[in-house]
Amino acid sequence: MLLELTFVVDPAYSPRPGSAGIAWAGDSEATVAALSGRPSEVAWSLFLDRTHQSGRPLLLELRDTAVLGSRARRQLAGAALGLRVAILAGDLRNRGVATSLRWLELDANEFLPSEISAAAAFLGVDPDRLARSLSSLDSRT
Repeated sequence: MLLELTFVVDPAYSPRPGSAGIAWAGDSEATVAALSGRPSEVAWSLFLDRTHQSGRPLLLELRDTAVLGSRARRQLAGAALGLRVAILAGDLRNRGVATSLRWLELDANEFLPSEISAAAAFLGVDPDRLARSLSSLDSRT
């Protein structure tokens, strides 16, 4: 049974290259999010609150333009403490985010965008459902 996803989209978010913002969705299994550029402070705070309150694993796709500085990494580590976090990133800089999250004592691992099944296995969730949830983020913008 597929439960309805709850979507939140930063007004600045767009799946187009060069855009900035964050979009996320959650259901009973996991939270999925896509980050481009640097999200607004309000959107980032809402996302952190959702992550913390959900208590569910997180898949965070860092698009090539994503910027997750040291302050944002510390905030994410605090919000996701005790949760598994899969970072989906194609470029080396963003794949390193998972390493820094592990230094902050978060159970995090990095995956290429083509490794969605491995990310789902790491999170302990259904891979098809996770892929559908992630792709549905861009259809909502």
